[in-house]
Amino acid sequence: MAYVVAAWLFIQALEIATDAFDAPSWVMQLALLVVAIGILPTAVIAWIYEFTPSGVTRDEEIPPVARRQRRKTRGLDLAVVVLLLFGVALYFGLQTLPEESHSSIWQAVDDNQTPVLAVLPFVTRGADQQALSVADGLHDDLLTQLAKLDAIKVISRTSVMEYRDTTKNVRQIGEELNANLILEGGLQQAGQQLRVNAQLIDARTDQHLWAETFDRELSTANLFAIQGEIAASIARSLDTTLSIEQSAATSTNSLDAWQALTRGRMLASDRSRTSMQQRIAQFEQAIELDPGFALAHAQLALALFEYYWEFRELQFREKGLFHQQQARELDPELAELAFVDGLANYWLYLDYEASLEAFDKAIAKIPNDADLLGAQALVLRGAGRWDAALQQFEKAHQLDPRRRQWLLELTRTHRLLRNFDLAGSYAEQLQRLAPDWRDTLQQQALLQAACCGEQLMLQQLLIASEDVELDRDLLDAYLLAGQVGLLGERYQSSQAYRETRTSILSAAFVRALVAVVEGHTEQSREDIATFQSQAANLVKTAAGDFRGYLALAWGAALVGDAERAERMGEIALHTAPDEALIRARLVWELAQMYAVSGNQRLAVQFLARSLQEPGGITAEMVRIHPLMEALQNSPVYQALEARGTGRPAGLVGEAQ
Repeated sequence: MAYVVAAWLFIQALEIATDAFDAPSWVMQLALLVVAIGILPTAVIAWIYEFTPSGVTRDEEIPPVARRQRRKTRGLDLAVVVLLLFGVALYFGLQTLPEESHSSIWQAVDDNQTPVLAVLPFVTRGADQQALSVADGLHDDLLTQLAKLDAIKVISRTSVMEYRDTTKNVRQIGEELNANLILEGGLQQAGQQLRVNAQLIDARTDQHLWAETFDRELSTANLFAIQGEIAASIARSLDTTLSIEQSAATSTNSLDAWQALTRGRMLASDRSRTSMQQRIAQFEQAIELDPGFALAHAQLALALFEYYWEFRELQFREKGLFHQQQARELDPELAELAFVDGLANYWLYLDYEASLEAFDKAIAKIPNDADLLGAQALVLRGAGRWDAALQQFEKAHQLDPRRRQWLLELTRTHRLLRNFDLAGSYAEQLQRLAPDWRDTLQQQALLQAACCGEQLMLQQLLIASEDVELDRDLLDAYLLAGQVGLLGERYQSSQAYRETRTSILSAAFVRALVAVVEGHTEQSREDIATFQSQAANLVKTAAGDFRGYLALAWGAALVGDAERAERMGEIALHTAPDEALIRARLVWELAQMYAVSGNQRLAVQFLARSLQEPGGITAEMVRIHPLMEALQNSPVYQALEARGTGRPAGLVGEAQ
């Protein structure tokens, strides 16, 4: 009995010490094993010998009265020993319990509901930046592994990152993310030693379904192994399977390269020019540290292609093609490479068939990746498959409910399809998620203009905003808002213009256009001549670029040369890419250009086409657009005046 009491006290003290000093779990396990092994010889010795005042004495040598008293306590001693052995055996048995049995725990909660898993950012102790970087990388890699599971839905990283250091409980987080499973994890680093713990929780009941602790030396191999084991354990807990093999070509032995890759991926949701440049720099650093890092080459290629798509700088296109090929040579089966191929075929070549085929291949490998689904939706929309695009945008939003981009695209796409009720509903959700985001306010303002011809919110937005690069969509917003004078004041210099896929602007063009709208055509002759020269140079240096011919058409229209404007406009239309948004934008712009040139026949023809096609103009926008005033006497325009549409339900931020 004394041994049992001493052993119990020893275990209690050791448990306190291991927690205080973050000792590895094997210390406690070894102590329990030693205690268990010591029970049998202690029991045998206690059975044969007796401790007496005169020393250790064999049982048969003690007086009869004392011997009878000792025999009465042997049964209690034996029972305690048996219970102690049973407890130790139960502890080790639970540690080795097959994880497949955990699937029944989830099924007992609900057999019919699809598991939706949210992996919260890993908690780190202290302010160690390296530990935080390791935790972010481990979290990102784990999400990539779990996204391969087809049997469950996994909430994307962007939506869960806001719950770092949150005070919200599991049930609140589950409700906000529409997730019924939550994975919590923690990471502690001491020098080169790493402890990672993870636990899977039912978000509706707070029931713990699975938990594990990993004590490893800090290395990329061990990090890949840990995230693979966690992913596989969760898969088994949900009665599905996942391979935890890590391709040597897609991983790296350089911890610094892996961390640089992680830092770059953390910037993926910010599409500003500065953020995109920083992301490119991080991926370049990862490759410099490990030239054989296939995933880094793929991510760099993707970032370079995206920069080219947004800002049309050719050197980024060529550099992206190089790194795309490097990734292919290192690992042709890399799932992320199929993602890169999908966007490259769209962004560089507008090859929809090849792009969608590549996306299908990538999604087959990683079915729960919101970025993949959202990118595929962009391609589907570009191909004019609007309904299919909306379905994929909605799937991306479900997997990434706190990311504003998918709500933005759903709002925008429904607005372009003139589904104003649905556009208003998504705009309301976007306003709740990101009320101060410029794009939120812009979508609300454009929705009011498109559905109802209201200018107030658009005017307020433009007046309040400054130092924004001007592109063709923003220029049109100034015209729709009736802010032509403000447009002329802000964009007289040549430093605030953004080249886009649909047009190239210049200060000379803006000054000339403002002068024409305000009725001062004679004062704009010099600016018009400058713009015509710029357009001619573009056609010469970039043969076949429809934007050059469109610029020449505008130059002719601004001086009233209707015949040349028509000829250049036809060439622009025939050479424009077969992309739904580009062509919709071009048809509406040609209607404006022909109206300025005085060619009412073509202006009305393209206006009617824009009113009918997806992505085009609305009757309410025509009424408030200053360049359409020249068409007021045409029958088509008069018919528009007689037509009315209702305000969409749920429209937010209505003008007062």
